[in-house]
Amino acid sequence: MAYGNKYQYGTSPRKIAPEYRPVRKQATKTKTTARKPQTNVRKTQPPQNSRKVRMSPAQKAKLKQEKRMKSKVIAIVLFVFTVLFIISYRSSLISQNFAEIKDLKTELETLEKENQQLSVGIEAALNLNNIEKIATKKLGMQKLKSDQIVYLNLDKEDYIQPASEEVEMEENQNFIQKLISKIF
Repeated sequence: MAYGNKYQYGTSPRKIAPEYRPVRKQATKTKTTARKPQTNVRKTQPPQNSRKVRMSPAQKAKLKQEKRMKSKVIAIVLFVFTVLFIISYRSSLISQNFAEIKDLKTELETLEKENQQLSVGIEAALNLNNIEKIATKKLGMQKLKSDQIVYLNLDKEDYIQPASEEVEMEENQNFIQKLISKIF
């Protein structure tokens, strides 16, 4: 194994010496009457992560500008995302409305077809030939013969006679009252 080489073989490589050199403060000799006992304590530089960095105003301004730019980019991305979400939502609403319209149109078409079939059925029922067939076959009616026809000659003036009160009373009577009136 070469120690000077940075790559180490094995499962537990050796630790590499730190890249910075510890700074030692040199004691200035001053004339004092009482001296403090010296200890062999080495003062090292703190790691760069915890070191307070003093920046010039230009660097501070640049850092502020970078933070502003990052916040602007985040705001723009959020705005674009929101706009795309709104567009997507509106599109889904539109497609849902189109589907509902399509369903209503198909329902309307079926109702119109049914209405047309019913109107054809009504026309067929009101056809005189069909009425004559039903009358002759189902009801057993027959066409009139010439000797069954009676012609009446009426005056040119039509006279209307008002209905009498008796007729109204008969209409208002029920079956039992009619039967009693016929017997007596």
